[in-house]
Amino acid sequence: MSHSRQWNILVVTSDLGGRGGIQRHSRTLIEVLRGHLGLAVETCDLRLDGTWIRRVAGLSRGLFHLFHSRPDLVLCTHVGLAPIGLFATRILNTPYVVIVYGVEIWGIESCKKHRLLSNAAGTWAVSTFTAAKVGELYPSASRPVMIGTGIRNSFFEPLTDAGTCPPTLLTVTRLDDLKYKGIDVVLDALKLLRKTGTEVHYVIVGDGPARAALATMVDDKDLSDCVEVLGAVSEAELLTQYRRAHVFVLVSRYAEGPNPMGEGLGLATLEAAAAGVPVVVGQQGGSVDTVEDGVTGLLVPPGDPSAIARAVQALLYVDTAAAAERPEIISTWTKRRFGLAAFAERLRVALHEVGVSV
Repeated sequence: MSHSRQWNILVVTSDLGGRGGIQRHSRTLIEVLRGHLGLAVETCDLRLDGTWIRRVAGLSRGLFHLFHSRPDLVLCTHVGLAPIGLFATRILNTPYVVIVYGVEIWGIESCKKHRLLSNAAGTWAVSTFTAAKVGELYPSASRPVMIGTGIRNSFFEPLTDAGTCPPTLLTVTRLDDLKYKGIDVVLDALKLLRKTGTEVHYVIVGDGPARAALATMVDDKDLSDCVEVLGAVSEAELLTQYRRAHVFVLVSRYAEGPNPMGEGLGLATLEAAAAGVPVVVGQQGGSVDTVEDGVTGLLVPPGDPSAIARAVQALLYVDTAAAAERPEIISTWTKRRFGLAAFAERLRVALHEVGVSV
């Protein structure tokens, strides 16, 4: 296949303008495919949630777009969008790729998922953990390729000196399930820190249906004086919060089966690390890809408040020289693995495996 050919890629997305991690990953993916790899990319944005009528209407629009654009490759940004890719293969002989993240893989298996993944030309996973789970649970799928994600250059900025009284912990997450994200355990860790005389300010950025339950939980644990819930914020304000933080904490639990939990990767963790912030993350799921344990942060058992408290103290109380060097070490590690250039190179390799040379 000639390198001079102009490849046309159709990227099928869902709610592309949304705030979620999948939507943000999809926007960066499109940016890199166009700007770094020089591909002609069209997008087809669908909403496949809601009533069956909405789902059928969304699929119909997707099929219309498919026939209109006649792409060389269809890139489905979720397995729920892969029926459009399967149609492209069977009717137009156009290959498709499915991007996989986390709970949709290690949740309930289904014949439909097996069919959609086994017919795909490629399966791209956001983490080594998710890639391994695809191989374990869907052995008929094409060999999963780990593409990770890309963190935009604006996140790789120097830390702002936020002072030391009190130090700030930060969590950035959607507030759908407090147990899944481990916020309940972090609050218990705060109580343990207080008992040792360590006072911290805990900032939570994010919104969702569990926000009222979080406010109740904070009051019940008598932590309202040191916990601040900001809700959803602009990207500019998000950057400010990352740069003010002393430690980022996201200790998501992991579970398989009918009620799956777990991080496919952890975009917010990588954004914090890009800003040079040390991280405390759970040692299960795709989170392990986001930290070099003992260098850029610490891995902890996600359900253990004592371990979380000890990790926070270890990261807060380092000697002055180490504290001065640490932000650059963390940011450099993150950029080398998850900067846009690194993401582009992984995508180049993944595309080559499905016959697209760039």
